[in-house]
Amino acid sequence: MGKSTARKVIPIEDGKKMDDNFLDALENSETTKPKKSKSKGSLELKAPAAVKSAIDIYNTAKEDKKAAEATMKKHETTILDYVRKAQDKAGFEGNFLKSFDVEGKDGKVKFVSSNRHTVKNDDVNLIKEILGESFDTLIKKKWKIWVKPAILESRASQKELMEIMGERFSEFLETSSSLVPCEDFDKKVFDACDNQEDLDDLRTFVKPYKASLR
Repeated sequence: MGKSTARKVIPIEDGKKMDDNFLDALENSETTKPKKSKSKGSLELKAPAAVKSAIDIYNTAKEDKKAAEATMKKHETTILDYVRKAQDKAGFEGNFLKSFDVEGKDGKVKFVSSNRHTVKNDDVNLIKEILGESFDTLIKKKWKIWVKPAILESRASQKELMEIMGERFSEFLETSSSLVPCEDFDKKVFDACDNQEDLDDLRTFVKPYKASLR
């Protein structure tokens, strides 16, 4: 794999040094951020009794919410691990589903997964070993292109860039790529992996996003 080159931010201090057409292109594509107003601090208000009561109830509910979220976080891993295993079993049996309703003693939760994964380019060879011939079908390469910083320092290069691209593409532009699982990867992967062990190994490098409980 090619070694990526770190991008630098080049300050543009003197517009006169730049090609006019190139400078126009920069200015026309510039996004202006709205200016933030300066904070003048806060003013303490003496609220009437009804508002004070509402504030107390609100703060109590906020603390209860924090406690509830901590409890949910503590137990969700147990639920997610259980349902993920059931989802994998169904997938290998040819019956992959993205959502499951899971019954508790007094209610139920809905497990919902998505076809979103984290993949590192450096792991491409390890992923290929696991997926074999299925790699090209299941994993796609997504490209990004940007102008080299040196173009911003050379008026001649800017002018030439505005006039031609074609065969001299690589002299002006740098590219990067990222690996992106295909559509329905989370379903198709069960045909590409021979068993649960292979699937677990693959997920070390193609990490699925955390499923949600509702």
